[in-house]
Amino acid sequence: MTTESTPSIIHSNFFTNKNGNTLMKEFEGILQHNQYIKNLDAVVGFLRASGYFSLRPFLDNINRVRILIGIDVDKYIAQAANQGRIFFGAEEEVREECLRKIRRDIESSNYKKEVEDGMFQMIQDLIDGKLELRAHPSKKIHAKLYILYPDEFNQYSQGVAITGSSNLSGNGLGISEDKQYEFNVKLDRYDDVKFAKDEFEQLWKEAEGCAITAEDVKASVDRTYLKGDVKPYDLYIKMLMEYFSDRVLATDDNNPFDMPEGYTKYDYQMDAVVEGYQKLIRYDGFFLA
Repeated sequence: MTTESTPSIIHSNFFTNKNGNTLMKEFEGILQHNQYIKNLDAVVGFLRASGYFSLRPFLDNINRVRILIGIDVDKYIAQAANQGRIFFGAEEEVREECLRKIRRDIESSNYKKEVEDGMFQMIQDLIDGKLELRAHPSKKIHAKLYILYPDEFNQYSQGVAITGSSNLSGNGLGISEDKQYEFNVKLDRYDDVKFAKDEFEQLWKEAEGCAITAEDVKASVDRTYLKGDVKPYDLYIKMLMEYFSDRVLATDDNNPFDMPEGYTKYDYQMDAVVEGYQKLIRYDGFFLA
């Protein structure tokens, strides 16, 4: 007589986003069931509004969030080399690049009230001192690291470090419709968490001159539609200009369609010329009939 043995369940520190086991679920579980955790440090490749506002409801008990953003500094290193300079960092350039990416994220995201609320909540958290942002000015940081720990972190208190492939974004957290495969590991041994925390502290110190303030983010947001000061008529004109951009004719002195002396330029004729020119570019020819 034979019996079938029940396979044992293997517990692992590794997790993917299969079967809903996402980074967001890990954050939710850790923060809801460990009220003593008061700090969150993160190293990310980029910051997305979708990621921050989705995580924000679970951060009420967190006193301080520090996010270090890794920006591609290779181009600034190359510029210094081409100019015969030693590269020591690019604080201003990196800060502006980071703010440009925040604006691009706002402009390219599908509009949702939650995204708008999340951006303004991020600004308020910066004002309140709950959130601190820095971008590293001299290293291209590809690592993704999240460290959660109490105020009095030591070998007798509990902390958690998560590292892997997930950025602080909708995709990274596993909450967006555009699913992608993520692979992470969660560590809670004191020496592992302390090592991760020490590495973060070193990177954070190196980025001291590249802090991103609430005023920086607000000024950047005010350059997007979230400022909310666009009049309906102006928005309508902007829509027409974008939709008919291939037919809008410049009116400066270098206009190649200026008519010779003695000829009258009629708008309907110029519209036909421009439309014919666009068809020529697009289809390599057109019928004029």
